[in-house]
Amino acid sequence: MKIRRHRSQIEHSVRVTMPWDEVFVGDMSSADRDVFQRRISAIDLYINGAPQAEILLKTKIKTSDLHRLMNRCVSIAEDGLVWGARALIPHYRIKEYQREAPVRPKLPEQKGGYAGVMGGILRRYPDLQTDLARKILKLGKNPDLLEFRLKPQTLHRIFLDELKIVGHPSTEWPFNTKYQGGRTISEFMKQILDLNFDKQVEIYHEQGAKAHLSVGNGTEPTIRVNQVYEAWEVDSHKVDAEFSIGVRNADGLMSDINLKRINILALVDRASTAVVWFLVVYSSEVSATDVVRLITESLRDTLPVPVKDLLGMQIKGDAGFPSEKIPELQHALPGILMPDNALSNLAAPVSMDLRRRLGFYLNYGPPGHFECRPNVEHTFKNIAEGIFQRMPNTTGSNPMVGRAGRSAEIARKYQIEAEVVEELAYHHFAQHNALQSEGIGYLTPLEFIRQKLNLSDQHFIPRRLLRSQVNGTLNYRTVRKVKVKCYPKRGIRPYVQLDRVRYSNAILKKSPWLKDAAISVEIDEQDYRTVKAYFPDGAPIGVLTASGKWSRTKHSRKTRVAINQLRSLRVLTITESDDPVEYYLKYLHTQVLRAKGVASKHLSSVSSRSVATEIGRVNQEVSVERPDLLSEYLGELPSMGAEDTDNKCEGMDSSGLVVPDLSTSSVVKSVMPTTIPDLKGLMKGFQ
Repeated sequence: MKIRRHRSQIEHSVRVTMPWDEVFVGDMSSADRDVFQRRISAIDLYINGAPQAEILLKTKIKTSDLHRLMNRCVSIAEDGLVWGARALIPHYRIKEYQREAPVRPKLPEQKGGYAGVMGGILRRYPDLQTDLARKILKLGKNPDLLEFRLKPQTLHRIFLDELKIVGHPSTEWPFNTKYQGGRTISEFMKQILDLNFDKQVEIYHEQGAKAHLSVGNGTEPTIRVNQVYEAWEVDSHKVDAEFSIGVRNADGLMSDINLKRINILALVDRASTAVVWFLVVYSSEVSATDVVRLITESLRDTLPVPVKDLLGMQIKGDAGFPSEKIPELQHALPGILMPDNALSNLAAPVSMDLRRRLGFYLNYGPPGHFECRPNVEHTFKNIAEGIFQRMPNTTGSNPMVGRAGRSAEIARKYQIEAEVVEELAYHHFAQHNALQSEGIGYLTPLEFIRQKLNLSDQHFIPRRLLRSQVNGTLNYRTVRKVKVKCYPKRGIRPYVQLDRVRYSNAILKKSPWLKDAAISVEIDEQDYRTVKAYFPDGAPIGVLTASGKWSRTKHSRKTRVAINQLRSLRVLTITESDDPVEYYLKYLHTQVLRAKGVASKHLSSVSSRSVATEIGRVNQEVSVERPDLLSEYLGELPSMGAEDTDNKCEGMDSSGLVVPDLSTSSVVKSVMPTTIPDLKGLMKGFQ
């Protein structure tokens, strides 16, 4: 039996849900606006005690309709709130349509008459909706075993199979229609995904969309950076374009080799968006040494500007870098360093050694979430679109978009040197720091920094390196523990071994008592010819020098490792009297010639661009001190065109190293991978 409520109870039940959210009536038609306003007036009159006759006279709404409208207003919506004034909007549905009329038989080609039939099926079989939703959203114990991205066609097949399992009559919808409910299932799938936005993005969209899920959700970031130099973002950007590595020999002439990719590293202040410093890496991948070098270079008294002036560009106005333009920021340090999860940033030289020395926190952020470093990512986007993707030698943003025609030919013909990138990046970043930005109140990054430093009578003091730490930090060295080896019975004096090379000096050679003791050595990974060593108690042993010709030519640890790998594969045969770097350049020279078409059974499957990358890197190491090596081995290199960059060399593994034929059926004729070279020509440099 239905219980009648007293009017005072009804008035109270409506009044406690107020105030309701306001409804905007500006977009309603005049008729709908009139209906809505009369409904609002009727409820206001009712809760204020107006008699039913007066309400009917003023609003033309009957008592039965008024009670129905009030029940709609106080019912709970899906968002957990009462419907309120929303329920008074004309033609506004507050609950799902439920079909009550039975479905009449129809021929397969007949249309219409199926409104609400899907909802009736789901109410008839309650578990069906749950099963379909779980498959769409990949919910369950083993979601990875489900289809990667479920298609509507697959869901339709599952839907029909489920209906057959539960015994749904074959004479009813959807079996008695032409498409068997395929379009309805597609719409159902869309509704489920729209109600679960995060899951939709996670399953059906790419990494960039997934990264943006955490942005714009109304949640404040855990780390809020408001002060300058409070946090630095660091990241690398790959420049894919055809560059000509210009190797100048002793005669001042240029030898050109094509290079496909270089990297740009950048430090960006999070608060001001200013570029603190950058580094061009002549390699396809960035190493931990490059990250350390970037940070230490940014702390120098004078920033290392590009050596060559190929473009004749000049810095004008307020353009420049913070430590150049603002003396207070010389040797200034961040409180937080925000790199990505690349292996170079996770390596010990960055994650441990440099952090301890400079005293900053590390915040890597979750893997794959580039939005954690928005400023440096936006900076790279600008330099890619503003410079590199406009150059005639660009290879575009991906293999299908933006590639310039004849890019390799243009790079070779007009000698677009890789060093041009240094100048372009230098001037672009310097100019960036002098451009107004909407995100910082239409100030330039440098103006933003100056005003922040001058606030509150210059109350803010940047954290800086101590004067006593400057020299040690700028000449950054990694520290390793090594064991002293000594063999008195064989007459071998004490030495230490680093990457298969012995190091010693006069003091260490006279200290046989250090045999098997672990001592500390400081390594400059950009110049591996010497290291600094210390006794176990901390007293200095002095500078240890590499044995043989390893001490002759400047080389990095990366070059040492590459040479050792070739030696271990017996591709290079180097004696104690040979200069390893010289022989490495000779090897690279041979690889370029083979890429040009010289047949050899020892070559396989690596493009010549990897050789060009390595030549460019080694060139940077030895060009200053040993230009004679470049003249000897790279002075007559042939120009490599677009057709050459895809030539493959045989006998190499995935790392780009030559792998000798070790099959038992092959006859080992020589330890050299090719025929014996012209010894007379090779001895020219030693006469």
